[in-house]
Amino acid sequence: MDNNGKINRGMDLGTTNSAIAVMEHGVPVIIKSSTQKDTVPSIVSVNRKRVIHVGDTAANELASQVLRATKAWSGDKMTSDIFKEFKRTMGSLVTYHSKVLKKDFTSQELSAEIIKALSANAGANDGGSIVISVPAKFDATQKTATVEAARLAGFSHAELIQEPIAAAVAYGMTTGQDNGFWLVFDFGGGTFDAALLRVEGGVQQVVDTEGDSFLGGKDIDYALVDQLILPHLKNHFKLDAICASDKKLGLLREALKIYAEKAKVDLSTAASAEILSDLGDLGCDDEGNEIEIDMTITREMAHPVMEPFFKRTTEICRKLMKRNRLQGSQLTKVILVGGPTFSPYLRQMLKEEVSPNVDTSVDPMTAVAKGAALYAATRDIPEHLKAVAESGTLPVELHYESMATGLNAFIAVKVKDEAAAPSGMTVQLVRNDGAWRSGLIPYETGGTIVEVVLAEHTVNNFTVRFQDARGRLVKISTDNLTIIQGMQVSAAPLPYHIGFGVWDPDMKRQAYVPFTGLEKNLPLPAMGTAFGRKTTMTLVPGREDTILKIPVYQADEYTPFSPATLYEHVADVLINGKDVAHEVPAGSEVTVQVEADSSEMMKFTVTIPGVDEVVVKQLDTSPHFDDDGTDELIEGYIKSGIQSLKRLSDDGINVQALKTRLLALRHHRSYMEKKALDKKYKELLQDIYQLESDTAWERIIRKVEKRMAGLAIKNADRNQAALMASLSYINDCIESAKANKDVDAAKKILQEIEDFKDLLAWRTMIPAAVRWYDRNFDDLEWTNEERAKQRIEEALEVVNDDFTMEEGYYVLRRIRSLRKNTEYVREAEGLLG
Repeated sequence: MDNNGKINRGMDLGTTNSAIAVMEHGVPVIIKSSTQKDTVPSIVSVNRKRVIHVGDTAANELASQVLRATKAWSGDKMTSDIFKEFKRTMGSLVTYHSKVLKKDFTSQELSAEIIKALSANAGANDGGSIVISVPAKFDATQKTATVEAARLAGFSHAELIQEPIAAAVAYGMTTGQDNGFWLVFDFGGGTFDAALLRVEGGVQQVVDTEGDSFLGGKDIDYALVDQLILPHLKNHFKLDAICASDKKLGLLREALKIYAEKAKVDLSTAASAEILSDLGDLGCDDEGNEIEIDMTITREMAHPVMEPFFKRTTEICRKLMKRNRLQGSQLTKVILVGGPTFSPYLRQMLKEEVSPNVDTSVDPMTAVAKGAALYAATRDIPEHLKAVAESGTLPVELHYESMATGLNAFIAVKVKDEAAAPSGMTVQLVRNDGAWRSGLIPYETGGTIVEVVLAEHTVNNFTVRFQDARGRLVKISTDNLTIIQGMQVSAAPLPYHIGFGVWDPDMKRQAYVPFTGLEKNLPLPAMGTAFGRKTTMTLVPGREDTILKIPVYQADEYTPFSPATLYEHVADVLINGKDVAHEVPAGSEVTVQVEADSSEMMKFTVTIPGVDEVVVKQLDTSPHFDDDGTDELIEGYIKSGIQSLKRLSDDGINVQALKTRLLALRHHRSYMEKKALDKKYKELLQDIYQLESDTAWERIIRKVEKRMAGLAIKNADRNQAALMASLSYINDCIESAKANKDVDAAKKILQEIEDFKDLLAWRTMIPAAVRWYDRNFDDLEWTNEERAKQRIEEALEVVNDDFTMEEGYYVLRRIRSLRKNTEYVREAEGLLG
């Protein structure tokens, strides 16, 4: 651990490859693997001797093992347990079973093995601190899982940095800080991120982000297998039985992916790639013939296969730019990160479809790790983790800003135990490039401020020297510091809108409501609030079965009061009767305050002023997405989608395109990772809901006109002036609503039509309702039975005589006001209303 009080090491924990960098003399240095590579494959294996391997060794084992498996067409022939691409399941309850160790690994545990191996290469397994990069679109649960992985790897403290921000930091220190808008195009093995930054005077501020956590180079590999390599084999070998078996086809695809990945890499620098396998490496076909590959893939063949994935990335970039009202020519730089960005075809597509200003000056494979290390050099190690000063060493604190846009900076130097300090001490700071040093500044009680001069646009490293009155050096606990000149990184933004689910009694479902102050792209830390919500269940002190539930969701984009299930569920805040000292009646007003820290961890303060209750809860963002339960979720999405499409179709709306998408997703279920599939279904349901929203006017005015026509026909033989006046009034309201296409006004008109129908039948309807309450009194729940009985008796007297409509509705409302709405409480499940 460096003794300047900073973390000083950063890691790019990738889906396919990972890398670590450390700060040496103010410069981020990539630590090479045992095979002298800048990156290591993010693969973990356990061999028969129960030894865990990471990186190239595990990758080699994977390559030989999948070939052995195809020879026997059985995964049972595998001699090692090999795990890869587990970053895609971070934050979930998915596990990976090791037959050798007879245990299940979580994604965090496997990631910890990568972290341990890289840290060992860097000589950094000291139980200290580290900065780890994460995709910009990682949610709070995935971030929590990443921190947990670092803890499992032995680190006492881990901080996170978004991958695009890390890349931008590395780029800024390598090539200079050109003012304007930068677009970081981060296309990794398993995820894609696009981040828009505004750079001005060296200050980098993330403006907006977009991305897809399930789009990466591995998807291109499988596409090359399915569309080029596998069809080639089918033309030369009998594979019908193999392809009919999900297990055998899966083994074959895994084996062919190794060849596809190599061909993809080769096509980045050559016009064609040769794929040759040894005879028998891939087992035998249905007729016993040994399968071998001998084919050439040209760029002309591969580019149409790659194009849909590249198009998806450019579409995401254009969406991001459109949202921020930017043209491609307004981007100062497009910074490339990740292996797939080596593709000349992708680079040309970016120039044509996103911006001509594509910059290829940084290494796409190491930019994130270097940027993470640079950022780490600005982050303080927590006080409780700092090394205890050696005996005879003067404990010193240094306070300063680690990033600066000016050429001067101020360092506060303070001796912790001034009683132990020699009298007449002086302080001197020396810039380690030898080009600048301060004078000998007398140390003052309480601390001394030293102004230093910074070299422009570089990492400045300084040595701190204390001398006693005789000019002898005094050994101090902290004797160096680093300041990055020409750059300042603003706080990371919220990657999503944060909201919560409330009960919508009209639609009988959870509806999404945003927290004010937790909008997407606001800088972290942040604070959000929600006012005016009410409890739907009574909280009884001491009773755990009385619950107030606040489901927390995140959303890229949202429509207020749209179904909450369209968005990503983070976790629930649960408050039960054991959390309160007083009874909280249903209908009590609640205020919710949320504090989100720099790592997106959230603390909830729930205030119920009516009963003077304040409950504080930390949001539990530990892994909760259970892959085993996804099938049930997917079936629910399918059912909801079919029902919504049917409603739209019944209303005369063309839903064929959405129906085709739904059927296509069902068809490809077995080939898609379940969380990715969950995301795709939610995107589809959002589009269905958007169509519902876009056609709301068209559908509701059709209902209004249909019911109005029925009302006019039914009452055509009536000629009362009051009736005609009411119909005329409703018609006027309809015309007014049409003029403004006012959906809410049309909803009110529908209710007025229903009320009008009730008015026409009030003389028979009201007595029937009162008598129904009388007959079913004992089967109903009342807030006050004695008073309810009394009001029903009074109502019976009124309706048995000649009564006016106003009198009838008055007594009926008095009865209904005493009904206990247990059905609403049951359905609402403790949600706020």
